[in-house]
Amino acid sequence: MRNNRRNRNDRGISWVPFAIAGGVILAIVTVVVIVLLLQPKRVPINVADITNIQPKASNITKVGDYYQYNDADNHMTSHLAIDVSSHQGEVDWKAVKKAGIDFVYIRLGLRGYESGALALDDYYLENIKAARKAGLNVGVYFFSQAITREEVEEEADFVIKNLKGHDIDLQVVYDFELVQVEGSRTLDTEGVDYTANAIAFCKKIQDAGYEPMIYTNGYFAENFYDMNILSSYDIWFANYNEQPELSSGFAVWQYTEEGSIETAGLAPLDFDLIFVKENEEK
Repeated sequence: MRNNRRNRNDRGISWVPFAIAGGVILAIVTVVVIVLLLQPKRVPINVADITNIQPKASNITKVGDYYQYNDADNHMTSHLAIDVSSHQGEVDWKAVKKAGIDFVYIRLGLRGYESGALALDDYYLENIKAARKAGLNVGVYFFSQAITREEVEEEADFVIKNLKGHDIDLQVVYDFELVQVEGSRTLDTEGVDYTANAIAFCKKIQDAGYEPMIYTNGYFAENFYDMNILSSYDIWFANYNEQPELSSGFAVWQYTEEGSIETAGLAPLDFDLIFVKENEEK
């Protein structure tokens, strides 16, 4: 007689494990989406749009401690930035971002003004990682004390080496400053071609695929640099007057060295304004 009863092992396929697996996958996807949505947003910037200008006083306005620049006729706007080094110590970058700062120039390293030795800034690695994680656009600068072409190129190579593995959004800056104290290697530098040194640094940086910039103030620009030649590069100009002027123009204006971000415990602090060419189709 035919046995019409099902074999105990002849059961239908159970969909329970598939449902559980589908639920787990959906939960993971949901978490990933939430994490991505909660990540700090980086302000879009094309470093090629940062350009040297001679800003008009009428287009400079101040809101609290922050300057801004808008020139609709010439399609120019600005972004606020700060610059930091080990002098600021450990930085709360989330608090900096919440304070409305979207751009920062971080000191990568320096040459000792007495020893001449190259060194990373003590907080460089921490700053560049944490600032980008917090959603800031980052550039770097090197404090130079080079007095020969060979030393300048050594500094550029040092910068390039220590940028490997790190994304940056802004320029790489050559920051040469005279240190006028006893024992300083730049106390007496008669015959040094400062313009040629700046160009040598910038060319190496360009060849490595980065956008170079030169930091200066009015005294150094007038007495040591040929700004007619250097104006082909972005210029970062330190001037603490309300109407800064430099014949060659400048792409970044360091407008104070006495700023502060109280919520991040940062004071005193350099504030900068980055001049950006807007898309005329907007």
